[in-house]
Amino acid sequence: MVSPYSLLCISEASERFRLNPGIDEIVNASMRWNHSVGITGVLIYSGGYFSQYLEGMQEDVDALIDRIRADPRHHSLEIMDTPCRGERLCSEWSLAYAGDAGFVRKEMIRLSAAARSVSLRRRASTRMLGLMQDFITMRGTRGPTIH
Repeated sequence: MVSPYSLLCISEASERFRLNPGIDEIVNASMRWNHSVGITGVLIYSGGYFSQYLEGMQEDVDALIDRIRADPRHHSLEIMDTPCRGERLCSEWSLAYAGDAGFVRKEMIRLSAAARSVSLRRRASTRMLGLMQDFITMRGTRGPTIH
């Protein structure tokens, strides 16, 4: 069996999206698309930032990243370092979604700043991935809830 390819990315919401967030639309469309191509992952939207961890076949994840790059609801997409996991973190989830929270917002701002610093990227990526893994563990396999 082929190990899944994974990556972590962060981007900033566009001003238009911040004024009229349609996160439910993004989550629902992403769940359908990801399920259809075998991608699993986590999406966090907090403090005007998106952070996404995606896993699946490399060509499918790369195609999704191309779609994400073209989406006008955000900008400044940064691909972060992602350690090879060997197995899926989100095997039961086509998309796990976590909404706005003060603590997460602070971490998203730190991650965004670290994305611009080569020396901080690895540590920031590992921290965000740990938060996402904690979220998955806390939620168990009950499936995603849209907040």
